[in-house]
Amino acid sequence: MLDSGLPEKYTAELFEAKCGVHFQHILEKHLEQGANVYQETA
Repeated sequence: MLDSGLPEKYTAELFEAKCGVHFQHILEKHLEQGANVYQETA
């Protein structure tokens, strides 16, 4: 789903690596700080 329409240079391996880096960033910067991505802001 997320990889549809990407240029041909995005191989499955490259796409998976980039997704892994992005997911790791979310875990490290947002969830470990006690943030709730679904929490409403005031």
